[in-house]
Amino acid sequence: MSPYRFLVPLALGLTTAFAYAHHSRPAHFDLNATVSTEGVVGEFLWRNPHIFIYLEVQNESGEWEAWELEMQNTASMINKGWDANTIKVDDFIRVTGNPHRTSERYMFVTGIERPADGFTYGDEYAYR
Repeated sequence: MSPYRFLVPLALGLTTAFAYAHHSRPAHFDLNATVSTEGVVGEFLWRNPHIFIYLEVQNESGEWEAWELEMQNTASMINKGWDANTIKVDDFIRVTGNPHRTSERYMFVTGIERPADGFTYGDEYAYR
């Protein structure tokens, strides 16, 4: 018997596992809907596979809520001129994005404004 008879099933199994591990954006985010909010950056995580911003948002009752904002990977954002210092803790930002399908304070970011210095970011096609 050929020693390669085990390699094909193993290769197929690994390929399937890796493909399953990376989620589909449309499966998790509603790409046909947009939400917006504003608040103060509590944490900015510049890492792969995705960049995250944790935003403190004051709701209508005056209470603070934590929002999780997901973005593309670092390589994609470097190509758009970003680096690990583009967003800083305590920045006040306004964000727009696609809402998560099951979590009401979680979005995939498609736009950011920072009024203090006029910084804007918009990428309406990056998430489709």
